[in-house]
Amino acid sequence: MTPAQYKAHERQRFAFQDLLPIIPGEYKALFLLKNKTAKDFSSFEVKLAVPGEASARLSPPLLFHGREAVPEAQSANLKAFSFGGFQYLVGAQNEFLPAETLGVFFQASNMGALELGGPPSFALEIFALQTGASLGTVPFSEVTGAPNDPTTLFVTGNFPLAKLTPGYYIAEVSALSPGGQKVLRAAENFIVMAQAFPVLPWVYAKLHAPYPGVESLRILATQYFLTQDYVRARSILDRILQSKDDPPSRLLLAKSLYGLSRFKDSLAQAVPLYARSPDRETAKVIALDYAGLAEWESALGYLEKVMAEATEVTVLNLAAQCHLNLNRPEKALPLLQKSLSLLPDQPSIKDLEERTRKRLGLK
Repeated sequence: MTPAQYKAHERQRFAFQDLLPIIPGEYKALFLLKNKTAKDFSSFEVKLAVPGEASARLSPPLLFHGREAVPEAQSANLKAFSFGGFQYLVGAQNEFLPAETLGVFFQASNMGALELGGPPSFALEIFALQTGASLGTVPFSEVTGAPNDPTTLFVTGNFPLAKLTPGYYIAEVSALSPGGQKVLRAAENFIVMAQAFPVLPWVYAKLHAPYPGVESLRILATQYFLTQDYVRARSILDRILQSKDDPPSRLLLAKSLYGLSRFKDSLAQAVPLYARSPDRETAKVIALDYAGLAEWESALGYLEKVMAEATEVTVLNLAAQCHLNLNRPEKALPLLQKSLSLLPDQPSIKDLEERTRKRLGLK
């Protein structure tokens, strides 16, 4: 930023944006921000729910100041807050000026699962946060099908704020049955400001390749792997490798196959990868596979390469177990002792060390 740009925006809030695919579940997102000048930190935490695909649902409403058509040259890319060919301009605090019109966008998915006997309609109702009083209801004027997803509708509408006094409000969106009954609801809080204030973010610029790209699929596969859903992780990784030889995806596939106890299949992925580009993580996977096959000498060959570079507790423990299975307690004991010196709180390893000392006739 130039000094002039800094001066022009020194009191304006910034919006940091990016896109990240997330598997269904309940999460907490923790954001850490570091002030490099003052050497201090700030943090922000938010709960995040990613629903599954089976049930009917309304997404939380996105409250926006305006929207712009996405340029044709960018239409194939992924961009934050872009849906159905429009990018929505939102503020982090849902703060609006009295002269504005409140824009509301949300997604309605799997409405057919409700079995209403007819298509639903959608409405927006505004409530005062403190009293709960309803301040007006308007039907949504724009309902379109989501591109490439026949089960999802994009719903957009607006509400003039001129008749609202400054304060705190709730915007509730609802799906209505043909008889006018609310069958689904979702809500978001917002603020009507008492005076003019810059409420629009400065920039929304970052682009990602169209989904499904290698980057997005690998992130999803990693999330399934970390939740120990190795079957789904393997399915996504196979999909990546059918289109591109991506080494990080191949390593993750080897780890997933190990998690499924398919040790030979895991070796078939990891050994050629290690031959092309030796690294610690691949060597550890190969060692685990050989240990799973009870090929202790082969496992030790890779573990010794890893231990020559750095010391890790898990590697020391696995090497010790290999030596014990090869009836070499005298080689296993120093490894167990080293492991406990690095991490004393290992009851199972402590017990293994004591049994190894007894085998050697030591007190």
